[in-house]
Amino acid sequence: VDMYYYETQWELEDPDGVIIIGREENVFTDSYQCITVTETLSKVGMYNINLYDQFGDGGISGNIKISNTIITLISWGEDDWNGNTSYPFYISPDVETIPEEE
Repeated sequence: VDMYYYETQWELEDPDGVIIIGREENVFTDSYQCITVTETLSKVGMYNINLYDQFGDGGISGNIKISNTIITLISWGEDDWNGNTSYPFYISPDVETIPEEE
């Protein structure tokens, strides 16, 4: 996350539009903090990682990987977005992923 950690949040949305990891659960507590979350995603379909920045300048970078592989499903840099944005990614049943914030 960027230097102004208190202005950025993220959430994970399943194919039905249900937030499975909410913004309240992803509170950064320090500048440039790295967070690793492991979640089993069992629904087939398009998921979204939703990024929010109150100041509007982006700031968090990250990626979503398939656990125990070198396969990255999606990644983004801190300057690739601003304001609020979503990055979609497709998942098959019972694939474990690791969203990482840098």
